Amino acid sequence: MQKVLLVEDEEIERVFLKNLFQKQIKDYQVIGEACNGREAIALAKNYSPDVIFMDVKMPGIDGLEATQVIKKMRPQAHIIILTAYEEFKFAQEALRAGAEEYLLKPAQPEEIMKVLKNIYQRSVRADFTNDITGLDGKLEIINYDKEKVLMKALQNNDVRLLVSTLEDYLNDLLQLPHLPAVLKIRLFEFITVLTRNLCDAGFNPHKAHELKMKFYESISRLETFSDAQNCIALIKDELVSASQANDTSKKEVVKSVLHYIKANLSKDLSLDSISERFHFSSSHLSRLMKRETGFTYPEYLNRLRLAEAKTLLRNSELNIHTIALEVGYREVSHFNRVFKKAIGISPTKYRVIFFNEQTGGSPHLNASSKQVRKGKECLYRVYTD
Repeated sequence: MQKVLLVEDEEIERVFLKNLFQKQIKDYQVIGEACNGREAIALAKNYSPDVIFMDVKMPGIDGLEATQVIKKMRPQAHIIILTAYEEFKFAQEALRAGAEEYLLKPAQPEEIMKVLKNIYQRSVRADFTNDITGLDGKLEIINYDKEKVLMKALQNNDVRLLVSTLEDYLNDLLQLPHLPAVLKIRLFEFITVLTRNLCDAGFNPHKAHELKMKFYESISRLETFSDAQNCIALIKDELVSASQANDTSKKEVVKSVLHYIKANLSKDLSLDSISERFHFSSSHLSRLMKRETGFTYPEYLNRLRLAEAKTLLRNSELNIHTIALEVGYREVSHFNRVFKKAIGISPTKYRVIFFNEQTGGSPHLNASSKQVRKGKECLYRVYTD
């Protein structure tokens, strides 16, 4: 839990910030409030806050002077300046004095959370930099081929392969020199590569970010070999759990995609447009479709459109041009070519053959006997599920 000190001479602003942390920002605890710089310095000395929200203009010791004093006394404290637009020059000076961020009043909740996120990420990077200092070549090369297998397992939601490869990979990490710094570096590298691939593997971006922050926090606290074992166990458990949940989620998404396609055959159903609509990368959605249907996206869409075209040809009096538009073909000539290539005869001849099959009429009026036999063989060729 990060400790927060609020320094603001306006009570309304202090109350707003305190309520925000209590209700919306759960990983931070307000441990004190000050209405001037002198109080801020005293509270910082006694309670060692991790984050300080500092107003610039206050009676007595202002925020600029208080920032300078506190940074000398507690260099690791993160100070965020609160300022009105006309006080921007003071904010610039405060940043030079050691403050890390500034916010224009009244600060919005999303702006405050973004600043806290930036500070946290900088802290993680700083810890990482400190850890690698002085290792003098003690890092050893590990088998990066296992990383590739892991990413493949994530993409395919192969939980069994994920578990076995993940255990091997993390056990390899534990064979490195028993220096926490070495393990931290390897784990940071691994998590960085891993989370970069989670979205490509179809994970919800918010979930991927949540996992990354959880892993980073665990790694940053790693001090002993036992800590490393616990951290690795956390990574394995969280990844397996997330992968299983993601597999269920992706199956539901594919069902939604298929339902949308069937209900909107006349619309633009390009892979890019569907991917954008359902928040997937085109490549990943294509892989999902192949896994769930056995067909690539263009193959599945083409089969679905032709199946609907055949239904309309058999059961409606719509002309060929209208049917082409109904199933998503803008040009009737293109529709005719695709239909004939897949079915073996033109849409017109398909309709005639089906009509004659139903009525017992003479097919020679519109199609040869050879075409009739061929048409009969092709009547139900297209996959319609």
